[in-house]
Amino acid sequence: MLDGSYVTFFSTSGSEANEAALKIARQYHIQNGHPGKHKFISHYRGYHGGTSGAQNISATPAFKGKFGSSSPGFIHVLPPYSYRCPFGDSGSNCDLIFAELIDQVILREEADTVAGIILEPFLFAGGCIIPSKEYLTRVSEICKEHDVLLIVDEVITGFGRTGKMFGFMHSEDVQPDIVTMAKGLTSA
Repeated sequence: MLDGSYVTFFSTSGSEANEAALKIARQYHIQNGHPGKHKFISHYRGYHGGTSGAQNISATPAFKGKFGSSSPGFIHVLPPYSYRCPFGDSGSNCDLIFAELIDQVILREEADTVAGIILEPFLFAGGCIIPSKEYLTRVSEICKEHDVLLIVDEVITGFGRTGKMFGFMHSEDVQPDIVTMAKGLTSA
């Protein structure tokens, strides 16, 4: 549950909100003495907007293929897709394997270089992928273990569109560091 300790930064779109989230995350680490934390992890099949930075964290070729290669420091991981689990498992077990892969990526990239993970609680542009409740809980734990900020993109899922105020609220003990939102805020 939100505890009221968030600060609000207004922008004009979800793309700009996600772009600002990247800058805020990098600035947070710089101000806390970790200027080397500059990389971001996001899901393949995720979509975070059309601005330059948002396209770098988006990993859906149809939304960014015509604009050339992305900037360095953006890492993409497989989304939790338990319906057709490539590991032969199903449900939350499959999703937890995907979460552990994020942990391995952070270790491989070196945790002192990873600023944040940005994800949608439910991936819509990439095919309406709904992870288990345990997935986001485990990703949140991994972020805390490595001092990596958890950025939740609620542009599509926020303001009651999933049955709760925000999509991340379907998972236990998840308190994102940054929450971005847009469409639901204006009923668009």
